[in-house]
Amino acid sequence: MLLSVSVSYQPDETVHGPCCFCYVPQAFIHVSTAYAYCNRQFIEEIVYPPRVHPQKLLDCIEWMDDDMVSTITPDLVRDHPNTYTFSKGIAENLLIEQRGHVPLAIIRPSIVTATWREPLPGWVDNFNGPTGIFIAIGKGILRTMHGDPEAKADVVPVDVPINLMIAAAWYIAVKGSGETQIYNCTTGNINPYCWGQIATKTIDFYLERPLEQPFRIPPRGAQFTTHRWWHELWVPITHLIPAYISDVLFRAMGKKP
Repeated sequence: MLLSVSVSYQPDETVHGPCCFCYVPQAFIHVSTAYAYCNRQFIEEIVYPPRVHPQKLLDCIEWMDDDMVSTITPDLVRDHPNTYTFSKGIAENLLIEQRGHVPLAIIRPSIVTATWREPLPGWVDNFNGPTGIFIAIGKGILRTMHGDPEAKADVVPVDVPINLMIAAAWYIAVKGSGETQIYNCTTGNINPYCWGQIATKTIDFYLERPLEQPFRIPPRGAQFTTHRWWHELWVPITHLIPAYISDVLFRAMGKKP
């Protein structure tokens, strides 16, 4: 909880604070997340009021130690799945309260992945989010996952929210009415795609265009199951045992496993 609050709030305070007192910027863009209010069935492009005042929460956390924060966290988070989504919603409210007369736009992307078009299709510079999963599948390492293959994979190419940030900054600076603009940057309802479909397409892609030095050939019949017991059965068979065998062979050849 303490880490989530620090990550979500402190950038807003350190960046937005000087904006109000040193100079008046033409536009201020805050990148939140589409899951800031995932405890709601329908999420509109508005900021929902929090159960606790943001500044009061910050003041309390400043003098509390980790144990005290851990104790109150379940009561604060409640129906949020984690402290990340909870703190993101609180950060939005803090910005609304402290923005003053600064034009503000809040961008809420869903799960960000590699680019669609710019600077070139498929560009990515890290293994965060789904990218790490795709690479693990391509290397033949990841062969079973616990999840719902029919669940919507609300992924958005990173150049889409970036272009939205640029357009939103221009709009609130030139055409805006002074009201806070909020944009949900998602694809789930517009262009729905399921995790099972993504897994199948990823495997087909790597079978045609394999990565360098894969551990194994990506499995065309990879297990993507809603049953935890089935997943836990396949983990030692498809992950652990091959890994141990590989370590033994590397050691026998005098190489580091």
